[in-house]
Amino acid sequence: PGDAISVVKLPSNLTTDTTHKYGPNSFKIHGLPVPRPGHVLGLLGTNGTGKSTALSILLGRIKPNLGKVTAPFPDWSDIVTYYRGSDLQNYFSGILENKLRVVIKPQLEASFAKRLSGKKVRDLMEARDERKIMDRVVKDLELGHCLDREVQQLSGGELQRF
Repeated sequence: PGDAISVVKLPSNLTTDTTHKYGPNSFKIHGLPVPRPGHVLGLLGTNGTGKSTALSILLGRIKPNLGKVTAPFPDWSDIVTYYRGSDLQNYFSGILENKLRVVIKPQLEASFAKRLSGKKVRDLMEARDERKIMDRVVKDLELGHCLDREVQQLSGGELQRF
């Protein structure tokens, strides 16, 4: 249908209204899509644009830090207050009160993911680096920034490259 997809052009470096930030001078998300009851929410975008992070926030798996990369970090009541007056206030309240059920289709097959759970990218790559080419592979696949993360923390694009 004609209104099934809307394209929104975003500025490259916003300085206010940060939803989540991984560290100083690093990736950040501004705003979140608003899920609607009975509707499917799909996110399209290039690798590394925050699709997986946004979904993890909407699932309640990641608590949005509202741009704060040092303590004290916001708790859920701060987050709900931050979104006061918006649909996201009701959404996060529903998630926290177990009044909403959210379903996603994971990108990683469950039994495979379970075997990798809790393991760091670097450790797994080093264990398989028989030809001693890990540094080149990491550079070519742009995985350097996620070597110390656990596999289940990777975005969809990072996971595909890994």
